[in-house]
Amino acid sequence: MDNKLQAFDDDPDYLKGLGGLLIFVGIGIVINSILISYQLSQDLFPMISNGSLAVLSDPSSEYYTEGFAALFYAELVLNIALLIAELGLLFLFFYKHKFFPTSFIVVIALTPFITLLDAIMVNKVIPEVPIFDPETILSLVSSIGYAAIWIPYMLISERVKKTFTRPIHHGHVTANTAVAGEA
Repeated sequence: MDNKLQAFDDDPDYLKGLGGLLIFVGIGIVINSILISYQLSQDLFPMISNGSLAVLSDPSSEYYTEGFAALFYAELVLNIALLIAELGLLFLFFYKHKFFPTSFIVVIALTPFITLLDAIMVNKVIPEVPIFDPETILSLVSSIGYAAIWIPYMLISERVKKTFTRPIHHGHVTANTAVAGEA
């Protein structure tokens, strides 16, 4: 038998760790976190500081758009929630926590629905913006494709099952930590 195959059969931890395809999962989470942060810092927060939000949401302004303030704050809350979710996924991923695969699946399964809901909300407030503009279609197709690839991987991968096993300890003293502390 090939020595590499024999090593694989003899080592139960061979597929354990943040290697293999999980590297791409980690990179994806980091990139998503950066993209959401960028959108917040370049698109949403400046609208507050430069007065655009005030002009577009003031009924006495000639640029008033009914429902714009509600849309803006919904976008802001949604993006902050997504950033928190992505940062939470980063923590669970690098901690190798047992809740990572399920949390990751929930986030990526919800993403196409959030994208569609966002497009519908924008269209209701700004009817000139079509629900299925090229940007929305690309976002929907890519998020559905991403989910179609990574959800099955999270469910069937041996590496995932062997890597994400750690619970979060809340500072509880166990027999092992107490004995280790006494030594």
